[in-house]
Amino acid sequence: MAMTPDAGGPGAESMSAEQRDLDVAAQALRDHTDERWVEIADSMLAGVLAKAPPSHPVQGQVGSETFYVSEQVLTSYLLDAIDPIPDVEVDAIRIHADQDRYTGVTILITARHGLALLPAADSIREAAQARLQEVLGQPVPRVSVSSMHVQVEDVTPADPGLA
Repeated sequence: MAMTPDAGGPGAESMSAEQRDLDVAAQALRDHTDERWVEIADSMLAGVLAKAPPSHPVQGQVGSETFYVSEQVLTSYLLDAIDPIPDVEVDAIRIHADQDRYTGVTILITARHGLALLPAADSIREAAQARLQEVLGQPVPRVSVSSMHVQVEDVTPADPGLA
């Protein structure tokens, strides 16, 4: 559909030749963009969805009051709790839930070479457990290797938290 004013239409006399040329060029660009958009729309949508995963609600409870916390908020709180632990850097956190009930978490880390990994993982689990209880307010599953998995994804020669 062309948006160019008719040569004999209202306002055509008051429009300069340069303005008409500019309007025709602008419309040509709009038409061209609209034609090409369908070729990249699916890949653009897939990229956006991959970068911004949905944040599902996780149920919390204080006494008889129930509330919900998004996974993204819960992840931010966990990052904040784990950040002070030396010689490790969190690469990713995956919250596990059954429906909206928290069931566990997987924490991927980069660790400094030579770090005693089992005590570091225990420190991460303790910090995460305390923060989960603080935020969700309900008794969360006890700390265990299966409900709170810490996985070393990479090792670096220096403290990855200082990089």
